[in-house]
Amino acid sequence: MALVIRLLAFTFIFLSLASNAEEVSNIESGMELQISIQASGGVLLGGVAVKPSELITALDKAQKIKGSVWYYRENPETEPPPSASQVIQMIIERKLPITMSTKPDFSNYVDENGNVHPRK
Repeated sequence: MALVIRLLAFTFIFLSLASNAEEVSNIESGMELQISIQASGGVLLGGVAVKPSELITALDKAQKIKGSVWYYRENPETEPPPSASQVIQMIIERKLPITMSTKPDFSNYVDENGNVHPRK
């Protein structure tokens, strides 16, 4: 249920941005893009599969409103698929803050020392 609410909120924000670019400055900062990399190389944004162009658009909009990224990758103990490196590069290019999660529901984060903490 929480994922559905987040997805609806995410969709509403980005539809609003697409319809009126001038309102970008009126949107409160703090929006988190939840990006998941599947073991197969698929990329999910808010739990929905996206193409690279769609991800770029979302990241650009997040950059404008000073958003951040919550990042999760399936099977982190294995070699990442090429899409993982591409997504990280997109995030770095936009200088977006990023937190890594070890859980697909983003309920935790990994700090700079590698310690895992619950997300509040």
